[in-house]
Amino acid sequence: MESDSIELTSNSSATTCGRSFTFDRNSVLDATLYSNGSPAYRIITNKSGTRTDICDIPGQHIVATIKRREILPDIVKFANKNDGNAVAIKSWLRPITLPGHIEYEILPLRATVATHG
Repeated sequence: MESDSIELTSNSSATTCGRSFTFDRNSVLDATLYSNGSPAYRIITNKSGTRTDICDIPGQHIVATIKRREILPDIVKFANKNDGNAVAIKSWLRPITLPGHIEYEILPLRATVATHG
């Protein structure tokens, strides 16, 4: 089994913390993402390839949904970000081309914080 790794870096806070994920297979459509050798997320894509759900392994909750659309821009929706509203992928994920590889910068979104009072 061949694996690929990607580096995801978030600049959504003052403290930038890079986190490396490794795919269990050579596919970003149906795979498990490992972090530090432990399964962290499961990527599940429908047969038509128009919807991809990313689920956290511990809680089995959908944390993000990506919808690929033919005419309109592709969108991503996070369960706990941007008040649950979808945003265009290009406004959230920016490719950075470097010699020999591409890195992606994750742009900040508003976080939703539940308060009880």
